[in-house]
Amino acid sequence: MKTAPATPPVPPESELVDAATERLIAHMAHELRTPLSSALLWARILNTPDAPPDAERLREGLDAIEESIREQQAVIDGLVDIAEIISGRAQLDLHEIDPQPALQRAIEAARPTAEEAGIQLEFAVGAGVGAVRADDRRLQQAVAQLLENALKFTPRKGRIALTLERRGAEVEIRVTDNGQGIAPDYLPRVFDRFASVSPAVGRAQRGYGLGLLLTRNLVTRMDGSVRAQSAGLGQGSSFVIRLPAVG
Repeated sequence: MKTAPATPPVPPESELVDAATERLIAHMAHELRTPLSSALLWARILNTPDAPPDAERLREGLDAIEESIREQQAVIDGLVDIAEIISGRAQLDLHEIDPQPALQRAIEAARPTAEEAGIQLEFAVGAGVGAVRADDRRLQQAVAQLLENALKFTPRKGRIALTLERRGAEVEIRVTDNGQGIAPDYLPRVFDRFASVSPAVGRAQRGYGLGLLLTRNLVTRMDGSVRAQSAGLGQGSSFVIRLPAVG
């Protein structure tokens, strides 16, 4: 009789915090370094005394520098946004919305990454979904984090499905993948702060380790709930958001 594979031990909380912090710093350093390097290169080109640029070259360089600064600003704004959401300080504009457009934007934003990895993305909407009381932009952000998480753990040529359905007095948003799955002992911890160790491979996940925490905080602020489901390692997983339906 075959025995189930042992679940790798979960490292102490301090190790998870250190690992997640290191990954976050490394990722942000990379995101800032690329546009900064571009801006510095153009500044040196434009400041070459032996070959001053003509008007066209000057405009090209200034445009590139401006774009680099905008990219850096976007990274910094993103960090501030993450901090505000996790701390509960982020302001949400809650009102009655159709959730489908927010989900459509989230899946379209994920499509280039999925196509590069050969992963099939599907989006299905049930009949009579109705409205929810939510923040349109923050709902998109919450779903985008679930899609990003699914992309991390779905193999090439895999499949990810996003569905939107009415379930009684609630609207259900579900992200399902046929990826690595989640060990039963790990399921209760997937939304913990810095819970970033993959039980499927016994090593730290690549990524911030904050995406699922961000989703949970946003959904909770919209009076909803989010949970993870998986039959076990190698069986894929589902992440389910439920929001109160309006009407």
